[in-house]
Amino acid sequence: MTQQADGAVSRTRIDSFDLLRGVAVLLMMEQHLGVWLWQGPAPGRRIIDYPVLLGINILGGGAAPAFLMLAGVGAALFLTRAAPSSSRASRRILATRGLMILGFGYGLSLLTPSWFTLRSWYVLHLIGASQIAIAVIGRRRVFLAGACLLVLAATPWVQGLLATPAHLTNLRMTGVDPMGSAHAILPGGHLRLALAEGQFPALPWFAIFGWGALCGAIVPRPDAPRWLTTWGLVLTSLGGAMVVSYHVMRWPFAVSYPRIFKLNVPFFPCTPAFILLMGGALTLLMAALLRRERNAGLAHVAALCSLGRCSLSVLIVHVVVFRELVRPLGMWRACDVTTAGAILVFTLVGSMWIAHRWQRVQFRYGAEWMLRRLAPNRS
Repeated sequence: MTQQADGAVSRTRIDSFDLLRGVAVLLMMEQHLGVWLWQGPAPGRRIIDYPVLLGINILGGGAAPAFLMLAGVGAALFLTRAAPSSSRASRRILATRGLMILGFGYGLSLLTPSWFTLRSWYVLHLIGASQIAIAVIGRRRVFLAGACLLVLAATPWVQGLLATPAHLTNLRMTGVDPMGSAHAILPGGHLRLALAEGQFPALPWFAIFGWGALCGAIVPRPDAPRWLTTWGLVLTSLGGAMVVSYHVMRWPFAVSYPRIFKLNVPFFPCTPAFILLMGGALTLLMAALLRRERNAGLAHVAALCSLGRCSLSVLIVHVVVFRELVRPLGMWRACDVTTAGAILVFTLVGSMWIAHRWQRVQFRYGAEWMLRRLAPNRS
């Protein structure tokens, strides 16, 4: 559903996807705040002794894949809904918005020096670049599917070529060689991170964005839930089989190729097995919500949908506030479980309340509002 000037919503927007974005925002914030505020396990205890914090941290790992896939869905829906006569204009608008999101990414890097440098390649960079790629590819689904497969196939090869470590630290994902003299910059710099070694490099993360775009092109069809369920099961089964072959069965072929079959926790660097598994799980979730929305509607989710509609703004603001601004206050990794939990709950509930009220003015002055103002859809 899309929002009108008076705060009402029209039926051109799909609540299922806004709801998923809202859930992804909650998962993202609970993971980040838990890590950035909590002082860590007490002496003599381990992270596993805090099952609630451990559980929500693991769940938070699904936030970024959900953002990327839903961004792909949104890009495809934007192009699919355009009239044939305005196809070129819609692609130009999508590319312009992609450039703006890239700009948001670099702006976030400047505002968060404790985490990023201008070499960094975070989720906003990938969404922006991927939107530009979708604008170039347009509605040619065969090309898009081929690009996704090529990305997955190239990922382990490129990681091997660059000797990407089995675990990427935050320092390494800024392009610094921890083993080099005076923290020397790795060859390739920004391009190396954007391609394979940043937080969310094109290899393999474009595949989940592209898969979202393929799903988005199908969504307007009456049989979309059935189609999504079928392919969600295919991807989940394939990704699950790859993970089981490495971690459970320990088959020699799978063990010999960890860059393909291993499930890294955390997912830096990411493998094709994780992309397939997560892509399939998210597709099944989208299918279930879409079927529910079409059959009976989605009740009592307005606040979460509002949060999903301003997810870009929330992502930027919460990173700057809780990664940078808490440091002068002495709160960086200094809170006990109770204090960190209280701040977390207050932030999550407050964010939903603010988003629900902010929607009445179309999220004025937020990132989404800027995208609509500076690159309006006149089709």
